[in-house]
Amino acid sequence: MLNCSLRSVTLGAVAAALLAWGAQAGPIVPVSSLPPPDSATFASGQDEDYRIGAYDTLDISVFQVDLLSRTVQVDGTGHIQFPMIGDMLVAGRTTRQVADELAGKLDQNYVRSPQVTVVVKDSASQKFTVEGAVKSSGVFPLQGHMTLLRAIAVAQGVDGETAKQKDVVIFRTVDRQRVAGLVDLGAVGKGKIDDPPIFAGDVIVVPTSASRRFFKDLIAATPILFFLHP
Repeated sequence: MLNCSLRSVTLGAVAAALLAWGAQAGPIVPVSSLPPPDSATFASGQDEDYRIGAYDTLDISVFQVDLLSRTVQVDGTGHIQFPMIGDMLVAGRTTRQVADELAGKLDQNYVRSPQVTVVVKDSASQKFTVEGAVKSSGVFPLQGHMTLLRAIAVAQGVDGETAKQKDVVIFRTVDRQRVAGLVDLGAVGKGKIDDPPIFAGDVIVVPTSASRRFFKDLIAATPILFFLHP
């Protein structure tokens, strides 16, 4: 009787977690069938079509002009300050577009035929979310090539006592619709299945096993219960 009750509670907890995050999501599919978002949504700072956003950090290099090469941060209005040019709008543009504009402005008065390179060092406008049975849930910046295992590591790992690793869900917006992919985190960790990529805007939910949580809370409360009922 106890086993049946615990099983129903566990399934209910998983369902509640999925409903909380995916009330508007379509059917849950294996993560291998989960499509990537639109290119404009998931482009990372290293992609050519990535659009620079507020608070991104840029590495700007001017070939053979070290005094002009520097690291700058985009301010909240989407602008940067650059020597000899001053205030310049960069938000919403690609790194190539910014490099071309910088080269054009420098070529007008200061540097002859400058070779300018712009690289996104830190893409602050690109983030993902990890929730559920992890040690440090929250919203995190997407840096470099992110995968599920790396995302979980950023959240300081799963809660080994309560996490239901077999039913991890990745929520994603594709074509303006919310879709969800189911993945066995344990199998990924053992190399049995591929480590799925994580894109900007993804929400990773590690469900809690209600039965494990029940026993953990019961053990934690035992000294108090004993004190109240000797």
